[in-house]
Amino acid sequence: MATADDRQEWAGYCGLHCSDAGTGLSLDVSGARMSEAFLADMAGPLSEALTAMVALEAGTEANPDEHRMVGHYWLRAPDLAPSADLGAGIRRSWDQVATFLPVARERYRSVLHIGIGGSAVGPRLLCDAWHDRGGLAVRFLDNADPDGIDRALRDLPGGLERTLVSVVSKSGITPTPWQVTHEVERRFRAAGLDFAAHAVATTVPGSDLAQHAAQHRWSAVFPLWQWVGGRTSVTSLVGLLPAALAGADTEAFLLGAAAMDRCTRNPAATANPAALLALSWYWLGGGRGDRTMVVVPYRDRLALLPRWVQQLVMESLGKRLDRSGRVVRQGLTVHGHKGVSDQHSYFQQLRDGRDDSFVTLIGTHRGESGESALADHLFCGLLGTLEAFAERGRPALAITLPDYREHALGALLALFERAVGLYAELVHVNAYHQPGVDKHTALPLLSLRQKVLDHLTESGEPTTAEALADATGHPPVTVHRLLEHLAARDLVRRDPGRGPADTRYTAVAADA
Repeated sequence: MATADDRQEWAGYCGLHCSDAGTGLSLDVSGARMSEAFLADMAGPLSEALTAMVALEAGTEANPDEHRMVGHYWLRAPDLAPSADLGAGIRRSWDQVATFLPVARERYRSVLHIGIGGSAVGPRLLCDAWHDRGGLAVRFLDNADPDGIDRALRDLPGGLERTLVSVVSKSGITPTPWQVTHEVERRFRAAGLDFAAHAVATTVPGSDLAQHAAQHRWSAVFPLWQWVGGRTSVTSLVGLLPAALAGADTEAFLLGAAAMDRCTRNPAATANPAALLALSWYWLGGGRGDRTMVVVPYRDRLALLPRWVQQLVMESLGKRLDRSGRVVRQGLTVHGHKGVSDQHSYFQQLRDGRDDSFVTLIGTHRGESGESALADHLFCGLLGTLEAFAERGRPALAITLPDYREHALGALLALFERAVGLYAELVHVNAYHQPGVDKHTALPLLSLRQKVLDHLTESGEPTTAEALADATGHPPVTVHRLLEHLAARDLVRRDPGRGPADTRYTAVAADA
């Protein structure tokens, strides 16, 4: 017989459970235990946030640093673009991929996708979720790690001769993909292959990468637009091209995202899953992100979802200043992996230790093929976890999908995109710029590396880190760390002292 607590839980569940028939997605935020007073107080701010989203979709400038619009919603519904030319350009990009696919499938068996940040996280999620669609094998290079490149190139189906290299860079001068591309090109030349015949680029027309690709006669250049941010680029060709090459149904993916976009324009909070998510985040974190969000999908194919959510949320919301210029240091920390594994590791703390987080559990009712009773075991693990958190009074949200196929995953990603936009409006930060991101941090240190080597070669004398810091104008701590690295690579000789201050370094060339 149901207890009074059971009936209260049921009433809360019914009031804060939202299902969308168009996508099959359901959201339950009853575990946040938002009060009726809070929901009433937030009705005005939420209405303003929804109005701001209407302006965003209409083409209002959203990134003041770069003076650009933000148009990821147009990518799955070109008719919404603020001009016919923009909408036509989106459709032409789809046509270009459709024309390229049969050629690529006939010629290649593998793809090396080179990109960082949003140019890698979203595409990798899609290709991992749909890795068995019968298309090309897609591998990712998103780090300047020589071992990582060796691993990606090892045992490529068809070898380099039948491998397509897809380079993604909005500006075309982001250092890491640029350097990785040069290294991969060197590997092709060493194998006696014409790299340009295997290379395609996805970039903004006229960028350095576009010009380089045209000058060196790469196979194709696919368009990207300034109004597409990296963390919201998964429904652009950044995500669509590798997913299509892998054999995914990208049209269904876009339709799922567009369907969720329509759902999350609803002005009624209880019928708008993105609004409910944003309100839950605000309530649970006090509008300041005081709790960590732990994202836990209960399917292996969605294991990379937490990384995508992490970038989307933390790059969008982690801001020092609000829209009025006040120092607020906003943000919402995200981590996660997958259930059931997580239930038997760090969930111990989430249930029993510090009360400084909330979980978002994500499950599906079906998988790819014949599901056994094991699928019910998996879903019951999700349900049991929800009960376990409720018993301890710990907040837990739940999202369920019909499956993880293209339409459903498109809807899920669009849900998080809209929730982030609404939450940013509620806390008065701009979700669409990234003043704290520095893609060029390595460049000054590469210059310092050369200065250090030159100084040691010219002096020929054992020299301390502090002396080299004075000579190069860099902090001694940084110089010492660099010297230790160079010594480990046998580029300088290290004469150890009692500690960092009296350890001396000599150029290897000077000893020869």
